[in-house]
Amino acid sequence: MAYSCGGVAENGPSDQALLEAWREKDEEAGSQLVLRHFAAVARFLERRVDTHALSDLIQTIFLALVERRESIPEGVNFRAYLLGIARNKMLMHRRSLRYTRDDGELPTDPPGDSLLRPSRFAAAREEDRLLMRALSRLDLDLQIALELHYWEGMGTRDMACVLDIPQGTVKTRLARARRQLKATLESEGAPLALAESTVRDLKRWATSVRGKITPPD
Repeated sequence: MAYSCGGVAENGPSDQALLEAWREKDEEAGSQLVLRHFAAVARFLERRVDTHALSDLIQTIFLALVERRESIPEGVNFRAYLLGIARNKMLMHRRSLRYTRDDGELPTDPPGDSLLRPSRFAAAREEDRLLMRALSRLDLDLQIALELHYWEGMGTRDMACVLDIPQGTVKTRLARARRQLKATLESEGAPLALAESTVRDLKRWATSVRGKITPPD
């Protein structure tokens, strides 16, 4: 079952206006719409797939968008809808890695779990590295929830579109992610006060470190 959410006005023509023009065969409007959200899709994917697969996966996602442009629900937030496609294609790609490998052997696990791996983080503060390690150890669905909310600035309604779950479930997932993050921080040796303050102020922290995350190898 798909959960819809409202659109968000952009600078210049709205996403909805561009989408309607694209449906009327205005290819320039389609290009403008794709370019507007290309970076968000690339960010989402580069956090969890290897570089060699990134280009093909992005192409697959935007081809799927072209095929679905006539059926995008009225009033849906376009970025959330597009990231929902990206999430589904990413999960399909990761699952395929469990069953295929050039030498016929099963891979141990899909690569590229998250941008949150400490090896991608160029921060000097040990507290930042500690938090990165804790974040990287959360389950994938919890990592995605935290990243959408704190890195992409999405509210729970738009997140419900991406994750294809009810809005109430998004709130529950975020709360669970924060609890597990705090527990993981403590298990990593962080003092209780630091664990509590870090989780409480994740938005500020995410903003401060965003530019320090290096792309995947």
